[in-house]
Amino acid sequence: MPLPFIIAGGAVAAAIYGIGKGVDAIEKNEEAERICKRAKEHFEEKQSELEMERRYLNRKLEEFGRYKLDIFTSDFKEFIELVRKCKEAKSSLIHREWEIEGRRKGEYSSFISELERDVELSLEIEEGLVSGITTGALTAFGVYGSVGLFASASTGTAIASLSGAAATNATLAWLGGGSLATGGFGMAGGMAVLGGLVAGPAILITGLLMDSQAEKNLTAAYELEAEVEEKIEMMEEAITEMELIEEGVDELRYAIDEIRENFSHLLEKVTTHSLSPCRNPQMGQLLALAKGLKEALSISIIDEDGQRNLFIKEEIERITL
Repeated sequence: MPLPFIIAGGAVAAAIYGIGKGVDAIEKNEEAERICKRAKEHFEEKQSELEMERRYLNRKLEEFGRYKLDIFTSDFKEFIELVRKCKEAKSSLIHREWEIEGRRKGEYSSFISELERDVELSLEIEEGLVSGITTGALTAFGVYGSVGLFASASTGTAIASLSGAAATNATLAWLGGGSLATGGFGMAGGMAVLGGLVAGPAILITGLLMDSQAEKNLTAAYELEAEVEEKIEMMEEAITEMELIEEGVDELRYAIDEIRENFSHLLEKVTTHSLSPCRNPQMGQLLALAKGLKEALSISIIDEDGQRNLFIKEEIERITL
């Protein structure tokens, strides 16, 4: 007779066990949802921080490009006009002063010809800025050394050269320096080359599909959390790298500022002196400063592979010592 009670007792135990499993499943699903929500929030916060840094660096590079372009279209333009006048006057003193600087006359003549071309190309780029057809040109001008860009450019192709360089460099394309319109990778290509840095894990886009297996849901949530942490670490590294690029820009600009100040001061002194500029013995010194300034403007911030230039300080010291 006691058997029914035993059966009844077993049924109650089974029911309690089933309820316990149900509660456990609910708790695990809720925990999985909390993990996913937290991961999504962390990812979006870091993504927003990265985007802000990207925009800031791109603006900084554009401003640096504008600054470098201004040196060519103002300081160097004035200097080239002075040199041309001296050539027209057939002054021999300027050549003697160049030689006094310890350089071969031919080397400086080649430099002057190169600088003349660069000034012409810079004026063309400046005209393009007014007409709004220089997508990415200023960014590229700020990033690359002028020699590397102008070496393959001729009058009429400077804008295309600069814009194309920005678009086909994955890092610059990602920063916003290039567009598909220029025939390069553009933003989409830049992100693809950089490994989809800002692309969120698929599970964040599609959402966590809860199934009947709570344990499986919790495992998937932990996997998502780990993937998001890895992405966040990558974004933090990218932010740090961008900050280092910004430091490089500041360091290079400071060095250029010093050389430019000396160059501009001497240029004004030579051109306003009572002695004819072409007969002024300081022309040789002015030429040396012009050469140093152009070398500084030719130091790249990022190389063709999109990597940060690690030797900016050494290159500056080589010029200024």
